Amino acid sequence: MLGFVAAILDLIPFLGITVIYVPAIIYYWIVENYFLFISIGIVFVLLSLLRQILEHKLVSVNIGLSLLVALGAISIGIQVKGIIGIIFCLGLVMMHQILKKVDIL
Repeated sequence: MLGFVAAILDLIPFLGITVIYVPAIIYYWIVENYFLFISIGIVFVLLSLLRQILEHKLVSVNIGLSLLVALGAISIGIQVKGIIGIIFCLGLVMMHQILKKVDIL
């Protein structure tokens, strides 16, 4: 159940799995269940690191943009309007790239 809820919340930028895992880690630390405290903590750290390393690379490969352009579009999109801004900025950059390929720009 924890994994399912974390997968749904993972779609929300900046919150994601942190909303689920941090309270669970704190709860198991308070009730002194150290095995689950350490296990969930390790899983949380590994998932966070994996997302930070691979997320931008996967986005850039799947939509055909360079990594730097994808990072810029994602960063600007987050600052502008969250997930809607990310979709808009990536779409705008992709449209620019398509127009360059067909020699309109």
